[in-house]
Amino acid sequence: MTAQEHLDQIDAVIAKRLRGDSYESYSEAEESFSGTPLLDLYTIRDKLRAEVTAGSGGNFSLLEPFSS
Repeated sequence: MTAQEHLDQIDAVIAKRLRGDSYESYSEAEESFSGTPLLDLYTIRDKLRAEVTAGSGGNFSLLEPFSS
């Protein structure tokens, strides 16, 4: 998967958590699940955004090209 695809997935997980459609952890019938804490998801998202931005050349652009 690309960094952008991972970023899209992290954004989807964060959105689900914030809407209350997903749980960070739960227990049921002697089984338990513990997912990644929301703050850790934000950290991962920030790193992926930086990777995507670096891979696309960042936000730098010239209004007028240099002439030689």
